[in-house]
Amino acid sequence: MVLTEVQLLLHQGLIKQYYKETGNVKALKGKLEFSGHISKNLVHKERFYTTHQVYDKDHLIHQVLCKALEIVEKCSKGGYLYSKCKTVQLDFPEVKTITVNEATFSRLPKNRKTAPYDTALSIARLIILNYAPNVSSGNEKMLALLFDMNSLWEEYVLVRLKQIQDDYGITVSGQQSTSFWNGINIRPDIVIEKKE
Repeated sequence: MVLTEVQLLLHQGLIKQYYKETGNVKALKGKLEFSGHISKNLVHKERFYTTHQVYDKDHLIHQVLCKALEIVEKCSKGGYLYSKCKTVQLDFPEVKTITVNEATFSRLPKNRKTAPYDTALSIARLIILNYAPNVSSGNEKMLALLFDMNSLWEEYVLVRLKQIQDDYGITVSGQQSTSFWNGINIRPDIVIEKKE
């Protein structure tokens, strides 16, 4: 799903955003960081140590999506999915590698320009935050899957009882509301009724 969403974003065109960059440049642009300029460019007089704005595709949203693509690549070695992932990564712009956690997703900007990214970012959030590189041991990378075991066990028992209901002359049903007492309803997980 994340590969399909990123391909759709690539087809529509990726957004650019402003971010500040500090470093040595050959032309004076932005604000001259005087103390840094003196310490770094004492020998190289042709350079300027500045802080300036850059309008580029290397911003937080694309860095998060790139991290999700890396995880998909690691989890799908060989086959069609791996091939599709590598194709998407080739079309995706080069961005800085960052460490992504829960706080990173709260810092993502939400505006009309980033609205098309909502689905891709929500899938990327699931992939990145549920990625468990070392669950216990071994070299196999995997995604952690979490189930509500109470619901899963209840559903399993219900299905198994329904499979044998004809053999024992019983009727099995699940999650039916029944009036109990004084206008109060109860809703049992599983109801087993004998014919008499």
